[in-house]
Amino acid sequence: MTSNAKAAYALRTLPLVAMALAISSNTIATPSQATTPDTNAMVLQMDEVVVTGTRTDKVIIDSPVKIELIGKEEIEQKHAQNLKQAVEDLPGLMLRKIHGKNGYEAWLQGVSANRVLVLIDGEPVAKSTGSTTDLSQIGTANIDHIEVVKGATSALYGSAAIGGVINVITQTEKSPFSYLLSADAGGFGDQSPEGQPLSDRNAAGRISGQIGHWHSQLNFNLSDSEGWQSNRNSWSQEGPSGHRLDTGLGTSYNLTPNLPSGLITQAQLMANIAYFEDDSESRYTINTGGKGIDYIKREEVSRIRVNAGSTMRFQDQSDLKIRYYHESFEDQTWQDVAITPQSDQSRAAELTSQNVSMQYNRFYSDNHIFTLGGEWFEETLEQHQTKIDESGDIKHIVEILPGSDRSNTVFFFQDDFFASDSLELLPGFRYQYDSDFGSYLAPKLSVRYALASEGQAQQHLRLGIGRGYRVPDLKERYFVFDHSHLGYMVLGNPDLDPESSNSIQLGWALAWPNHYQLDINLFHNSLKNLIETTVDATASQRQGLLINRYSNISRATTQGVEISAIGLIKQIQLIKSDIKYTLGYTYLDAEDEKTGKTLPKRPEHLIKASIDLNPYAGPLTLSVTGEWQSDAYYDQDNALTSPAYSVFDIKANYRMIDGITLYAGIDNLSDTQKDVKKRHDLRPEAGRFIYAGIRFTGTQKATD
Repeated sequence: MTSNAKAAYALRTLPLVAMALAISSNTIATPSQATTPDTNAMVLQMDEVVVTGTRTDKVIIDSPVKIELIGKEEIEQKHAQNLKQAVEDLPGLMLRKIHGKNGYEAWLQGVSANRVLVLIDGEPVAKSTGSTTDLSQIGTANIDHIEVVKGATSALYGSAAIGGVINVITQTEKSPFSYLLSADAGGFGDQSPEGQPLSDRNAAGRISGQIGHWHSQLNFNLSDSEGWQSNRNSWSQEGPSGHRLDTGLGTSYNLTPNLPSGLITQAQLMANIAYFEDDSESRYTINTGGKGIDYIKREEVSRIRVNAGSTMRFQDQSDLKIRYYHESFEDQTWQDVAITPQSDQSRAAELTSQNVSMQYNRFYSDNHIFTLGGEWFEETLEQHQTKIDESGDIKHIVEILPGSDRSNTVFFFQDDFFASDSLELLPGFRYQYDSDFGSYLAPKLSVRYALASEGQAQQHLRLGIGRGYRVPDLKERYFVFDHSHLGYMVLGNPDLDPESSNSIQLGWALAWPNHYQLDINLFHNSLKNLIETTVDATASQRQGLLINRYSNISRATTQGVEISAIGLIKQIQLIKSDIKYTLGYTYLDAEDEKTGKTLPKRPEHLIKASIDLNPYAGPLTLSVTGEWQSDAYYDQDNALTSPAYSVFDIKANYRMIDGITLYAGIDNLSDTQKDVKKRHDLRPEAGRFIYAGIRFTGTQKATD
């Protein structure tokens, strides 16, 4: 982390500055100023503007690409501290623990996380392991909403979007002054270390303001945890202790008032810098030769992300967006036998990426919107290990060679074509030239057809057909993971071929604004040249070890149906309130076409549901969410099965006055928890968690 030390020190102080500004400001919670309208009214928003499906602004219900949205109000109501918590109730999305890490990754429609692209404002986020993005490393303080598109979207977003896209859209509020501050604490009951009732503590904040043509914003998420352990009498502590900080500073400048009359009618410049760090420690025991050996594992993660750009609108109502970002991600782990004075093994990885992009949108005649653009992307990854061997000597092992890099150049185009009042067509393609794998063309077509409707109800059909494409990442090509002392190695393969897929999405939607919306979506994803680890028998025999190597070995299919409903039950007399409900069901058939067996870690049935109510239209709102997963095979041979399970959460928000809310919750009310002795148990790791907190919000309205 030394290379980022100066920037880390500066950015680490931002939350303290934010708190000081908020506490000292005379604009906070004063009656003379208009605060954020903090209402508990139950509403269904169906007119949100989204961008992910088409890369242009669309009202969500009118988008030819099915988009699922999680809004700012929902994120606050469910007390989500990070992206993992924000998306966990989304129908059809599965969260899985990242192997060997403390974080979580997202699977969509049975497609694993290294084939799901995570974006912030349309720009990729570093993959914490070199293969997948850790959702728990992205805080929510600066999130306006989250857009999720399932299925192959490579025509718009490139490699790694075979399974879909999760796009985090950040706040763009332009009020003279606004703020959010929250703090909460809780514990895991008898699983909290030493029985501490408040073993987990969190704070978050956002302050933004506008002076003249400048608008700036500061945000942070901060957490500190003692962890948890399933058995307080044992050495092992499954829930890591440590702290986490995610903070950022952004600014924009509106050039429009100073523009001379001419070609450009609107223009804006923007720049942002963000810093993340995570220090954690966990303990575990490995039984070797009938004897248990106690280990300590520590991990330090840091990420610095800088981006800048401009947006312009021209006289003909066309617009141009230019963006640049640079991200540096470092991850260092230490593994130590508890009784030895020195660290027995350490591993350090550094991933650096940068991207330049341009997008131009133009209306053509009355029924076409052309979108075209280009991108250049570069990524480098280095990883090495230091360990003490059996003779006591220190060994330095290069796991990924310095200079391991890749780059690609991209051109994309689409035509949003309104063929009639009822029919919208969205053809497009993406051409990519990769430094190692050459050229590839990924076409796609989306169709929306509005069916005849009665009254205010609307119904439509959607069809999406897309070609997915993913080049092998640097880890899969160059990795050398040496665990010879445990009898195995994992090796990369520079001769890998890219993966590809064909995706079909067919859906029907029925919506009555502020009453209900019903969606039924059929999906089929056919993937080939899947990259997996297999045993290299020849190398294993030659070296006397189990040698696993990344290879293109399989074809797979994931298909099924997703049914989701959201609605309001009006004026329940018992509580004199509306009830808002959501219900999602996913049936998944995931098959390895080579063996005919079910793909592992993918339940056949998944149900998610929630109920929100505001009794007597008072200051209290209550939310109950539930999830049920059927049993699932854990391994490729379908020999090990993880049991079915259900989880329920309760959330409460109590509005004291406008701008001040007390909140509390119980996560995993049923205390459903995996058997830590069974590696193939996919049930939740953490048990019941009880917490409470307070949130302050406010906005100063602009004056004429």
